[in-house]
Amino acid sequence: MQTKEVIDRIFKEPGIPYELTEFENLDKPIHEILTIYPKVIASGKDAGKTKYFLKSFIPFSSGNEEVQVY
Repeated sequence: MQTKEVIDRIFKEPGIPYELTEFENLDKPIHEILTIYPKVIASGKDAGKTKYFLKSFIPFSSGNEEVQVY
C-alpha cells in the first residue's frame, strides 16, 4: 500500500479533510509529506504480519523513531 492508501484506510472516508491541521500550509498533500511504510513483524503475537509505520520527524521521549499507524 502507498502512503495515501494507508491514510485513507485510517480515516475510513477517502477525500474528506483529515483534520491534520499541522500540515495545512505546507503546499503539499499530506501523503507527500508523510511516509508510511510496511514492515513485517518478527516476533510476538503478530509475527509474520505486515504492519504500517511512520517515521517520526523527531524521536519520541521513549527513544523510538517510528510508530505503528495501521
